[in-house]
Amino acid sequence: MIDKKIRHSWVKIRIHVYVCKRCGMGKVNSDGADGWQTTYHFPTGVSRIEHYTPPCEAGPLTPKYLAKYAKEIAAWKGHRHAIDMTPVLDKDAAAEATEAGITKSDEGADDSWKDQMLAAIKKLADERAIITSDDVWELVGRHGMTDSNPSALGSVFRRAAKEGYIKLTDQRVESQRPAHHRKPLRVWQSLRYLSA
Repeated sequence: MIDKKIRHSWVKIRIHVYVCKRCGMGKVNSDGADGWQTTYHFPTGVSRIEHYTPPCEAGPLTPKYLAKYAKEIAAWKGHRHAIDMTPVLDKDAAAEATEAGITKSDEGADDSWKDQMLAAIKKLADERAIITSDDVWELVGRHGMTDSNPSALGSVFRRAAKEGYIKLTDQRVESQRPAHHRKPLRVWQSLRYLSA
């Protein structure tokens, strides 16, 4: 007769962190030097990286681990998260996070790169009525530049707007760059087109 192993019944504690509600084993998924890896915290007190899921077996620390995560385990309902993973909507906090991200990206970008991107935006503002980041990447790509710091382009667009070359519209268009999977892009209106 074949001895069938009991399978783990994982409960998500938070992103990339799980506990088995049967044996108390914990697992943490992380991005290591060789790619994604899983560290298992056995109910024996041992922790190690495994390439295969170890069997579900109780150990001396099983009661302690199950007690530690009893609230999360009790809250688990099928495939729903043990804790509420729904983000709280906060318009002001979202705006602050956006500003912080743009500032951080801008600070991390090379000044000469930003100047070249600004020159590309100004050139496009003279040549067309509306501009998107796809237009900028296409133009600079023709001149051998790469999108080495794409997240910083937003701050360059803002700089061009402050200098009176463009203004933000409330329109969005889908990106035509395959790597962007048709993500929505902001549309900027030229304030220089036909007046240059």
